[in-house]
Amino acid sequence: MDRFEHSELAQDLFARVIDLEELFTHLQRTVQDLDEVVRQQHRRLDTLEQALTRLAGHLDGVIGVVQDNDAAVDERPPHY
Repeated sequence: MDRFEHSELAQDLFARVIDLEELFTHLQRTVQDLDEVVRQQHRRLDTLEQALTRLAGHLDGVIGVVQDNDAAVDERPPHY
């Protein structure tokens, strides 16, 4: 291999390394962006879970009141 071929090979390898570094930098940014999206979704999911828990509690209370009212309506007055 003469000096010209060696130099050309080195330049090609150098260009490939530069391309890989650029790709790696781009992928790092993509991973950071996706990580932020996952964090935001996690926070939103936590908020929705808390809201769902509160709503389930309220619904249980409403069901209890409705059942109590139904039981009171079904009861016959003492004079029957």
